[in-house]
Amino acid sequence: MQQEHHPNQRDTGSELTDILLSIAERFINVPLAEAELLIADTLEQMGRFVDADRVYIFSYDFEQNTCSNTHEWCAEGISAEIEQLQNVSIVHIPQWLNAHLKGEQMLYPDVPALPDNDPIKAILAPQGIKSIITIPMRHQGKLIGFVGFDSVRRFHHYDQQERKLLTVFAQMLVNLKERMETMQLLDTAKQAAESAAQVKAQFLANMSHELRTPLNAITGFSELMQALDLPAQAKSFNQKIQQASSHLLSVINDILDLSKIEANKLELKPEPVRLSRLMLELDDMMQLQVQRKGLSLQVSVDPALHQPVMLDALRFNQVMINLVGNAIKFTQYGRVTVEFRVLEKDSDAVTLEVAVTDTGIGMSEDSIAQLFHAFHQLDTSITRQFGGTGLGLFISQGLLNKMQSALKVQSTPSEGSCFSFQLRLPFAATIELTDNASLAPAGQLQGQVLLVEDDSTNRLLLRKMLERLGLSVREAEHGKAALAAVALQEPDIILMDIQMPVMDGLTATKLLRQQGFRKPILALSAGVMPEDIERSRNHQLDDHLTKPITLQGLRDGLSRWLASDSQSTPLALGNVVALVGEEGLAEVLQDYLVSLTKTMAEMQQAYCASDFVALASLCHRLKSSTRFIGAEAVAMALDVMEKQLQCEQSATPDEYEALQAKLLSLNNTVSEALANYN
Repeated sequence: MQQEHHPNQRDTGSELTDILLSIAERFINVPLAEAELLIADTLEQMGRFVDADRVYIFSYDFEQNTCSNTHEWCAEGISAEIEQLQNVSIVHIPQWLNAHLKGEQMLYPDVPALPDNDPIKAILAPQGIKSIITIPMRHQGKLIGFVGFDSVRRFHHYDQQERKLLTVFAQMLVNLKERMETMQLLDTAKQAAESAAQVKAQFLANMSHELRTPLNAITGFSELMQALDLPAQAKSFNQKIQQASSHLLSVINDILDLSKIEANKLELKPEPVRLSRLMLELDDMMQLQVQRKGLSLQVSVDPALHQPVMLDALRFNQVMINLVGNAIKFTQYGRVTVEFRVLEKDSDAVTLEVAVTDTGIGMSEDSIAQLFHAFHQLDTSITRQFGGTGLGLFISQGLLNKMQSALKVQSTPSEGSCFSFQLRLPFAATIELTDNASLAPAGQLQGQVLLVEDDSTNRLLLRKMLERLGLSVREAEHGKAALAAVALQEPDIILMDIQMPVMDGLTATKLLRQQGFRKPILALSAGVMPEDIERSRNHQLDDHLTKPITLQGLRDGLSRWLASDSQSTPLALGNVVALVGEEGLAEVLQDYLVSLTKTMAEMQQAYCASDFVALASLCHRLKSSTRFIGAEAVAMALDVMEKQLQCEQSATPDEYEALQAKLLSLNNTVSEALANYN
């Protein structure tokens, strides 16, 4: 044998130990996506250190009696063999295989010196290998493969210390392989779960859409019927229809909330609110239920909670209605108490405890442990007696978790229960103006609506509702018919169903916008998921009204875009108050009034001079401040005029006078609002 070769005269054992420790640390922290690159990197690192020319990993397949090269590193100038070493038979190397099965290394320091009839030499010599060592890889007592180090350019002898440390390296690769397989299984399971959740969410969204469309007709017609002069018994029956449809809608909403929570898609929208006000509204809402059962409802708010806080009022109310509703439902005699107590308060935030206590049927400790499971009721007798889906507490817990809180329960059978939670809420910089911030018109709405809806029952319902609001209505059964209707006569606003045959609402809206239609188009859809609303906004729809829709909901949705026959224009001041506070409101209104008066005069001069470029610029300038004070309908009219002037370079006297009338009405509304706040 030729002279043995050692890398250098150095403490190789100590250096190799340091390398292995470094590799071990990287193996522990490596993400699944980077594992393959790390294996390749460590093969190179080990090969260079021991001065090998080729380092590789083989995997055994004992069902096929083969082994395959899965990873390989080669030094510069050394040929790669990985492609030629796939599914290599192991039946001709029993000595090699038996050594690995026993956990022994195979070391050939001088391959050329092997007998010519040795099958090992027949495999190694064509690869130009002079020295080789292979270390078995074993997992849970089973042989799964081996790591090999080839020396091609020179002979190499591995001392005992190196061989031990290379065994450690092989086991590290086994551990990494096991971790990779586990991570892969977890990743596959996660993908399967996400796919299942996506299918479930899509199913729930589709189910919601299919249920909301007929439910829209049920709730809408029953609402219209209630205003008719019906016999007492008919009114009573109609009220029961309204109650049943309202209950059905709440079940649908609960199921959708459940899917949002499970998919982690439920988002909170904090706004400035007064808790004392929310509790007054809760008290009013629940009094009818407690009176029917002969109970008493007591709501108390700590006086220290006088400052407004930042809170998602809608979701907070959802939790409270659930808790108080359950307390009333499961209480036959006595009272229900709602308490708001301040636990801690500083200049920035308040920590409060909310407790809902009842004198109802109570629960055992075993029952409490099962409370927050979806669709869970304590037992079937309770389901039969009290009803419900078993979703309320599960959803409430999910909402509170989003608020960094959780429900706690104390209960004694036959004595009652107490549900409580704690919240830390930042103080709001400004107060909210829920009642007097929206100066909505009291009169009938004005204008022509194009109603695009494929369901004939819903078309009839919506037409009746729209006419009740003072609007004239034209109808189209699908998007293609809507295009023809707009070409014949432009409406003041379009209510556009989304899912329709022939041409859907999104496609119709896109084509209308391309053809220059700039007036409001509102989505009318049974889709209520966040992605449904976002999709409407992304397709140039101005708003998204969800089914089932009430008469008041329809009025609210349209009043932002249409004028009314009242003497005032809708004005919402919440944005102003949120930024400057109530104390700065008067100054903002005064500044806007001065700007509006000046701009109206400039617009008159520009129109008289046929300077439509200047008129478009004035519309653009006034539009932003008008939208800021919440006069959305007027801002939209300014936007429409601006775009028309940019495209056509003109406006008819009627069109200009209509805009001036809206601005004059807004001037009166702002003046009235300013007088009220002064």
